[in-house]
Amino acid sequence: MLVQAFTSQTITPNEFFTKSGQTSDQPLSLRQVGATLMRYGLSALQRSRMRLLDLSAALASGRPLLLPLKHAVLREAGLTNESTDAPHYMVAVGLDMTHFYLHDPLRRDNGGAGMAIPILVLYQAWTEVGAEMSSYERSALVPRNPIRRFVSANTIINIRSGPGTNYDSVGKTKAGDIFEASKILGDWGQIGEDRWLALRYTRDI
Repeated sequence: MLVQAFTSQTITPNEFFTKSGQTSDQPLSLRQVGATLMRYGLSALQRSRMRLLDLSAALASGRPLLLPLKHAVLREAGLTNESTDAPHYMVAVGLDMTHFYLHDPLRRDNGGAGMAIPILVLYQAWTEVGAEMSSYERSALVPRNPIRRFVSANTIINIRSGPGTNYDSVGKTKAGDIFEASKILGDWGQIGEDRWLALRYTRDI
């Protein structure tokens, strides 16, 4: 869901796991998840020791967040039947005065698209997963949006009307120009309405 929100790519959990390069059945670490998101063109910042206010601010800015939660807490609250005690990743997509709303990528029914989790239950599940793994202490992957990139100093790039060389050229960059890509599709970044750059000729700022 996080990949789809920022890159318009629809993938399954199994496809994401395969993309990570993990060869065992062990769950992915937060760092591995972040590295795999980069392979889909999504840059995310790993933050820890966050507050509920930080989650609220990120959601208010239009950025869903990936949270590691302790599944046992959700099970005890009657929110899931899953028996695993491994960290479980869910995507926070909204909140109101009493609940956070999260997407569970492992649930294929409609109930997984916007699970309502009471704020205190979420905070407990979010905090207790960090008690077992200190690097997960109230942590989250926060997408960098927009994704900033700058053009290589010795390269002039065609700006295309769409994400591909088959689209018309609508301009050219100058050496050293700085752009913000609001959407990534494959190797192409959207820098404005009907304006796309080939990202293989750019570097992240």
